[in-house]
Amino acid sequence: MTERENLPAAINLKAKIAVQPGSLVARGLMAVQRSKELTLTKDNDALYREARTRFNKGTAIRNWDEIKHPDLSAAFKKFQQLADNKYGKAYYPLSILYLGSNGEENHQDCAKHFAQLAIDWCLAHQARKDAELWCDLGDMYREGHGVAEDSAEAVIWYRKAAELGDMRGQWEFGVSLLAPDRDKVTERQEAFSWLSKAAEQGDAFLQDWLGDLYWVDSQYEQALFWYHRAAEQGNDSAQYDLGKMYEDGMGVAQSYVQAAFWYRKAADQGYSLAQWKLGEMHSTGRGVEQNDEQAIYWFHKAAEQCEDCQYELGKMYSAGEDVEQSHIQAELWYRKADEEDNADTQMHPRVDV
Repeated sequence: MTERENLPAAINLKAKIAVQPGSLVARGLMAVQRSKELTLTKDNDALYREARTRFNKGTAIRNWDEIKHPDLSAAFKKFQQLADNKYGKAYYPLSILYLGSNGEENHQDCAKHFAQLAIDWCLAHQARKDAELWCDLGDMYREGHGVAEDSAEAVIWYRKAAELGDMRGQWEFGVSLLAPDRDKVTERQEAFSWLSKAAEQGDAFLQDWLGDLYWVDSQYEQALFWYHRAAEQGNDSAQYDLGKMYEDGMGVAQSYVQAAFWYRKAADQGYSLAQWKLGEMHSTGRGVEQNDEQAIYWFHKAAEQCEDCQYELGKMYSAGEDVEQSHIQAELWYRKADEEDNADTQMHPRVDV
């Protein structure tokens, strides 16, 4: 089939009408066709935006399935529909979803196919002032997805997007400046400037991440600032980190009351480490009323989902620390931890019961 024969029906219809451009029938058909194309384009754009929003929510792209990630499942179906309509911006996210899906055996081949279509389409349309397209190009060059890996080329595309004010471009460009081979002081300053620009756009996940980067950089006051921004939006990880900073007095006056406040915020959302810390605070009476029942409650809540906490709870039952000593309970929690492949517990001597 020739390239002309493979054109969409709408374009072939235009070619036929063009033979007699002055006829009333031709003009009428063209008006109808233009109306259909406009509707189709708007529908595709809206479908793409909805799919991309769901795609951006999915944080476990590399290993997902319909049950665990309904947003990604919905996005996958919409991107496939768009790709069938040759909507080019759908190729990249569709290739990523194929790559990480727990689907059929041919999904890896589909991932490669759509990755190649994605890089070809993005390069063909690179002159567009489209930050999302440029970030997709940056991702593909960084990961070697559909094209040879080229980190320097990736940085170029991220910078272009960043200079348009795009949050993702600003973040990725900032991160690229923190790479181990780019450790100049001026570049680190520029990196944090771009990262801050991205975080200022309001994404709690990026704000928490920026707090982590400042923490690692020992800039504790800045870390505290960004953790607060994210925690106030309900980010459980930031709430836990904020609790830790108040508990340890890092970048702020030590306050067990504030630590317990933020630990509880995260614990109520199911954040296991915060649940464990809240249990410790109830056990010792720091920042909250001493309450053994509450302590045990939160220790158990944490252990139900975290293997490290399972091991620690096993130790507590074994030693009779904060709980009534029970070798049976100790063994039960050690076994639970082992089932999660916890290396520490595999070295622990078993208690005969």
